[in-house]
Amino acid sequence: MMINIKDIKEDQVKKLTIDIGKEHFLDIDAKVSLINRVKGEINLFLEEKVCLQGKVVYTLSLPCSKCNKSFEEQFMVHIKEYYEESDSSKSSVKDIELNSKSIVTFPLTNGEIDLINVIRDYIITSIPIPIVCPICNESENQRR
Repeated sequence: MMINIKDIKEDQVKKLTIDIGKEHFLDIDAKVSLINRVKGEINLFLEEKVCLQGKVVYTLSLPCSKCNKSFEEQFMVHIKEYYEESDSSKSSVKDIELNSKSIVTFPLTNGEIDLINVIRDYIITSIPIPIVCPICNESENQRR
């Protein structure tokens, strides 16, 4: 799902309703699977840079690292990304020093954002490590 940012004007918010089938996310992990559709709302607007902001909700089937049984868990992740047009004559890799006020900006390719790749990255980083089911987690907490 490609989003063209050329349609966005100053002081305008483009609202996108997200309802993406799990077939777009089959490559997340061999042991982790998406149970239902990814749903949510994303806003795209211009600040000093292009800002993509919103949240998505989805359910994953996860394998417990203790009992090895699969269980389902619902996740809601907040998405916030900044983009700007990249100058093809300059290197796309920059050395930056990050601090608490840093904003990491991603380059735009042909003025487009691949929303499925953005959401896929957020889904992957939401997977807990280690993966522990509620039953094993509760029994471990009772032992403490």
